[in-house]
Amino acid sequence: MSNPKRILHIVGTMNRGGAETMIMNLYREINRDEYQFDFLEVVKGKSDYAEEISNMGGRIFHIEWSQSPRKILRTIRSIV
Repeated sequence: MSNPKRILHIVGTMNRGGAETMIMNLYREINRDEYQFDFLEVVKGKSDYAEEISNMGGRIFHIEWSQSPRKILRTIRSIV
């Protein structure tokens, strides 16, 4: 499949926390030809899983949570 469906996860940062580790365990097991995970992080900086996400075809976007709600929505819409 040439255009997998992309699933956007909105997280604080993709470090080794409970929810983040669960998402990565799922990401490692899914058929990435059919589905790809992308991540919208609200904390800037390189996260623990950044390299692995990139190697598997995922993308990481950053947003400053202190932005106005309109700007946040505009950023999310530009991603999806």
